[in-house]
Amino acid sequence: MTTSRPLRIAILAHSTNPRGGVVHAMQLAEALCDLGQEAVLYAPDAAGTGFFRAARCPLAAFPASPAGSDVAAMVEIRAADYLRHFAAPEARGFDVWHAQDGISANALATMKERGLIRAFARTVHHVDSFADPHLQSLQLRAITAATGISW
Repeated sequence: MTTSRPLRIAILAHSTNPRGGVVHAMQLAEALCDLGQEAVLYAPDAAGTGFFRAARCPLAAFPASPAGSDVAAMVEIRAADYLRHFAAPEARGFDVWHAQDGISANALATMKERGLIRAFARTVHHVDSFADPHLQSLQLRAITAATGISW
C-alpha cells in the first residue's frame, strides 16, 4: 500500500511588501495550502516588519542585508540572503521550489548549480529591458535556469 503525503512547496518572493509578484506568490501559496499541500512563502524582509498581511499559509520572512540603489547589486545581495537562509540542509526539505521573480530565481539557479536542489519552477510576470548588461544577464539567467516556466 502506498501512502501519499502533501507536497512540500517553497515559494520565493523578492520582498514582504504588497507588490504584484508578492501578492501573487501569497495567493498561490494560500491556494496550494487550501488544496492540502504544504506551501511556505519565503521572502527577505528589509524592514524587519514581516509580510504586509497575515495569510492562510506559513510565512517565512528572514533578515535582508542592506542594499543600495544599484539594482544589479541589490539582486545579487538579495540572492545571497536567500543562499544564507537555505544554507543548512534541513532548510531545503522541499519537493518543489518556485521562484516568483528574478531575485529569487537567481538564488535558486545558484542552488541548482551547486547541486543543493535538482530543479525549480519560475513564474515570469514580465520581462524588462535593462541598459546595464550585467542586470540584463541576471534577468536572462533567472528565466533560462528554471526547469519549468509559467508566463
